[in-house]
Amino acid sequence: MTPYASTLPVHEPATPALAALLRRHQIVGIGDAHGVEAILQWLIDSLLCPDIATCLDTIVVEFAAARSQPLLDAYIAGEPGLDNKIDAVCGDTLHFCAWFADVYRRFFHAVRQINQRLPTPRVRVLAADPPIDWRAADAGRQWREANQRREAHYQALIEREVIARNRRALLVFGAFHLLRNCPAGSQLALNGPPLASRLRGVEPAQCFYLWPHFGHRPEVDAVREREGWSAPALVRNDLSELGALPFGALSNRAPSLVERPVRELFDGYLFLGSVRKQTHFPRQKDDPGWQAEIRRRANLLPTPDRERFLDAIAAT
Repeated sequence: MTPYASTLPVHEPATPALAALLRRHQIVGIGDAHGVEAILQWLIDSLLCPDIATCLDTIVVEFAAARSQPLLDAYIAGEPGLDNKIDAVCGDTLHFCAWFADVYRRFFHAVRQINQRLPTPRVRVLAADPPIDWRAADAGRQWREANQRREAHYQALIEREVIARNRRALLVFGAFHLLRNCPAGSQLALNGPPLASRLRGVEPAQCFYLWPHFGHRPEVDAVREREGWSAPALVRNDLSELGALPFGALSNRAPSLVERPVRELFDGYLFLGSVRKQTHFPRQKDDPGWQAEIRRRANLLPTPDRERFLDAIAAT
């Protein structure tokens, strides 16, 4: 428990709580759940609040790749004529099927709006995914190699661009990338320990990671009823009964973690009400050229990734 924890509420309204976290910690991570648009939409709405934008200088996102950094910098800085080009940013990532929802494009637009309101220095968005050239003849090989080093790439970027420069950052990654205290071999379907378990050069107390609520979670609902949360709320695991729940109450994806108390794995719980995963339909879904291109990319991948991507494409 941190020295100030006893003075903080168990749960509080999520947006002002996020502002307080950003002022207090160097690194704040918000776990995304692919297909749950409500999480990114809440974050967009929160970032547009004046109290939030002044609390950070860097946002690091999984849903943009390093090759897109010059385009992203220009767009976020307000350069005109890039609205159509920015649509391709999420599609040029390793796991492009995770970012079909339009909310990711709206996220970039929201940060652009924020920067237009702020004096310099402005908020920068760092594209964290390893670079890949989907148009290259060896794109399949590039994907396999980049996917193997993904967590290490995230780590190196944040240690170099955020921690070493003493900047404050908001991390927006799939929630499993933001689990603490997970050694290698935790069966997370990641290559090595997740990002939050790797970061060096920053004190653990200077990091705060949030897991998002989604789906049907009876044990969480029981705690919520006893403690009286109302959406949107940020719940502190060190003060809530939630912290003692086994991680299996939230996910069975990692068998080695299901018995671990959630307080060991992340710091807070983002409760936005009853939200569930759903299939999102890209704006380009009726474009035969786009359909052919994403199928081409999926077919470059090894099994079982190829089948998973093709299933996601078929669902749209």
